[in-house]
Amino acid sequence: MELNEEQNKAVFSNERFLFLLAGAGSGKTRVIVERIKRLVLEGTDPTRILALTFSRKAAAEMRHRIKIDGVPVHTFHSYCLNRLEHIKQQQIKVQNGKNPIFKKADLLNIAKYKTSVYRTTKPFSFQRYQGWLLAEEAKDYEDLLLDFYRFQKKGIIKNSYDHVLIDEFQDTNLIQYEIVKKLIGKTTSVFAVGDPDQAIYRFRGAHAGVILDYLADLHAKVLPLTVNYRSNTSIIEAANRLIMRNQGKLRKALVADNPARREVVHVSFEQDEAEAAYVSAFVSARIKHRIQPVEIAILYRNHHRSYELQQAFLEQDIAFQEFEDDGVAFKQGVQFMTIHKAKGLEFDVVIILGLEEGWFPSKRQNRLSEQEEERRLMFVAMTRARHELLLTSIQKDVQGRALRPSVFIHESGVKTIKKMSINGII
Repeated sequence: MELNEEQNKAVFSNERFLFLLAGAGSGKTRVIVERIKRLVLEGTDPTRILALTFSRKAAAEMRHRIKIDGVPVHTFHSYCLNRLEHIKQQQIKVQNGKNPIFKKADLLNIAKYKTSVYRTTKPFSFQRYQGWLLAEEAKDYEDLLLDFYRFQKKGIIKNSYDHVLIDEFQDTNLIQYEIVKKLIGKTTSVFAVGDPDQAIYRFRGAHAGVILDYLADLHAKVLPLTVNYRSNTSIIEAANRLIMRNQGKLRKALVADNPARREVVHVSFEQDEAEAAYVSAFVSARIKHRIQPVEIAILYRNHHRSYELQQAFLEQDIAFQEFEDDGVAFKQGVQFMTIHKAKGLEFDVVIILGLEEGWFPSKRQNRLSEQEEERRLMFVAMTRARHELLLTSIQKDVQGRALRPSVFIHESGVKTIKKMSINGII
């Protein structure tokens, strides 16, 4: 398929500093790959092009699609690790930060503290955690970024690239942005790609204002990608209605390339047992209609919301898999995962569970910025679906307490059906 007009402009623009405002499903990876190919074709040494992304899976896919030897394609962490090992001439032992001794919340706070640049009060467990790393003679991922940045500031690591391309720029944290700025030489061009409507990792330390900082610091030109090649028109219209509730200087409504319509429906059940029975029947019907189980995703805000459905799948012998990280290959089963894990993925059929007020959006997210991040999380979930999107909620919890449907259902303009019979919509 040929590049569309927006994609073509992005591939061939000669602006030194660019920001590609790439909406969900708009072909941003293809644009990055084609831009790299164009640079090499025009005579750029492949080793003087650096492509950075945020997951091992995305980096591997980009390498596969570029098909040009010598172009460095890395996550931020793998790039820093490789350069540090080369300078120190020794292997660096890296801990992934997972340790049962430390609570997950403490580890997140430590990671955010390390990468904040503007240091705040040290987290309670910081010294004990650093002591553990010292005893292990290891570094964590944040240490790799910090050590690399210190070497940059001392002039030990100098820029050696003509072109730097960065994917998922909205998820960049402060230390990563400082590293990028230090990579810029007198003639280096920067091609940053991202979507503020898909910024969902602030809890990991992603800097909410990084795109605006980049535009202001480098006077970058903005180019949009607005055509969605993934989802049908009904899904895109519902997702647009939702995300337009957020404030934002950088936003372009998505337009679906696929004109097909299949109504997005919200089904409300009395309790989770009825929900599990219905969703199980819904999934079984799709599989009978020859949709591969691996092309069906069950998404949720929190793991616990999926337990009743998993039990129903086990009882009915429906194969499924809990997706843990980007190092796990899909098996032939229905995919269960949190919405955060689903970022960057797509499926023929998506079912979003747990759309109750207080759970999604979470009652813990009270500030406007937090509420908007919850809305972005819902937007990401909705735009994972290619052909069919089903939303579900329950009216009572296990204690019999009344629950209200998520505000996101109303905001997206989705039709609600209560107490559906099994035969009603399947």
